[in-house]
Amino acid sequence: MRDIPPSSPGIATILGACRHEVQMLNPELLKAHSAWRAKGAWRGSFSIAAWLRFPEGLTEVVQLMLCFRDQERRKSYVIDRCLPNRQTLILLNGIVDLDITGEVADMSLFLTGPAEDAAWILDEHNIEPRQIAVLEEPIAKPMAQSQRS
Repeated sequence: MRDIPPSSPGIATILGACRHEVQMLNPELLKAHSAWRAKGAWRGSFSIAAWLRFPEGLTEVVQLMLCFRDQERRKSYVIDRCLPNRQTLILLNGIVDLDITGEVADMSLFLTGPAEDAAWILDEHNIEPRQIAVLEEPIAKPMAQSQRS
């Protein structure tokens, strides 16, 4: 895992300067969203979840983030956070609306908060587009008009 400096000073102040890369992601997964565009700006909602194991229990506030670089700039989205507790297996999950311009690169999940030497393990992660269902037939059929003679 590699550490990178925080892109937002506010996050570093609240949760500490350490950012740990949880999982590198293939930006191709964004193409599964119905709003995806190869060029220009688009917005898509994604459900993101990660199960993280803390063998010694969660001793600090942690925050799961999605970070990537598009043609506009480097972007970071907070997915979820968890307060310290005695649990050793933590689910961090949420729904985020991503604003994307053009091609995406360097996409990863990051964990902020734990000390540099903190022990944690990614058990599982999942990212799915949230699509808007399009109905092919109306839910209710219009009432037939009565014919008058």
